[in-house]
Amino acid sequence: MSFVIFLCCIILGVKAGINEIVDLHHEEISSIESNKIFSRTFNFLQNLENEVIEDYIESISNKYDFLSKKNKTNLDWWQTGIIYEIYPRSFMDSTGNGVGDLRGIIEKIPYLKYLGISAVWLTPIYPSPGRDMGYDITNYRGIDELMGTMEDFDELMEKLHESGIKVILDIVPNHTSDEHEWFVKSVQSIEPYTDYYIWADAKYVNGTRQVPNNWESVFGNSMWEWNETRQKYYLHQFLKQQPDLNFWNPLVREEIKDMMRFWLDKGVDGFRFDAVEHLYERQDLLDAPILDNGQLQTINYTQGLDEVYYEVYDWRSLLEEYKKKDDQTRFMVTESYVELKYLMKYYGNETNLGAHFPFNVCLLGLPHRSAKEFLEMLTEWMSNLPSGAWSNWVVRIIV
Repeated sequence: MSFVIFLCCIILGVKAGINEIVDLHHEEISSIESNKIFSRTFNFLQNLENEVIEDYIESISNKYDFLSKKNKTNLDWWQTGIIYEIYPRSFMDSTGNGVGDLRGIIEKIPYLKYLGISAVWLTPIYPSPGRDMGYDITNYRGIDELMGTMEDFDELMEKLHESGIKVILDIVPNHTSDEHEWFVKSVQSIEPYTDYYIWADAKYVNGTRQVPNNWESVFGNSMWEWNETRQKYYLHQFLKQQPDLNFWNPLVREEIKDMMRFWLDKGVDGFRFDAVEHLYERQDLLDAPILDNGQLQTINYTQGLDEVYYEVYDWRSLLEEYKKKDDQTRFMVTESYVELKYLMKYYGNETNLGAHFPFNVCLLGLPHRSAKEFLEMLTEWMSNLPSGAWSNWVVRIIV
């Protein structure tokens, strides 16, 4: 749910630059800020002769086959270009109402082309009450009137494509707004929407109504909200205005795929899937154990169930169906904050393709660490990367 500046690049590494980081490890660096470490390293990179860089890249290409010169011509568009994130509401206001819009992005296409980017990733542009910056959606197939119309979107996509820029949309499959038609009808038990969301009966202790279990939302409060109309609790892993969809219901799974088809048929080139680790919750609603650190266990309770990965593989299969039609890759990236061993499962395998890559958030926020810790994080990621998988690095920059 957080916003990041997505740096779509691969850290190739340069011998002199790496040696500089190692040298820093032998100094007392507790008072050196992280940005100084990176600044010194990249100063070394900028001063290196091109042939030195080429020689070092070639020296490590035997370990990472995708770096080999012979494979460079086989790289896909998402591997060779820059993906530029746009939060439309703050990018360019074309009307003077103080809110960025699609026509504002259209006006800036020459600028985007000048930057040399290959694709734009648009954060949610769908109708929304705006309680969570557009991530609470009331209609997956519409455009928020603050940002324009569907005609504006069609024009934007057409002109971006004419400029050689692909379009990636944010998709929020885990939850909707409580103002979404599906939830309104689910509250009223109108079929087929009755079980589109997670509903549970209350527990009663000495005549007092209690929540179904001890699960906590991402924000620390109970994951359950009472609904007077239906006389049940509904589950929300985020805000109470963002009820979770019930992915155990095959109708819900098909709704999400139909929504993907809607945008793919319009010519969208890929998706960034938000908060995917939260798609499934265990059906028996057992209380989560309390860990040694006092936190509730989430894996296999409210996050990281195996069904999450199967869902991602199914989405990738859908994208591959479109690729078969014109040999053009439809790209997908997943957002998840689970431990590394669970994160790597999003890549899939030879039998079941997964995301082209999951966001790698090990550097998120760039907290002050020693050079040794940075090296350990980078090494852990690269060591666990599946064979042939593509890496990435996500950094949040606060300005």
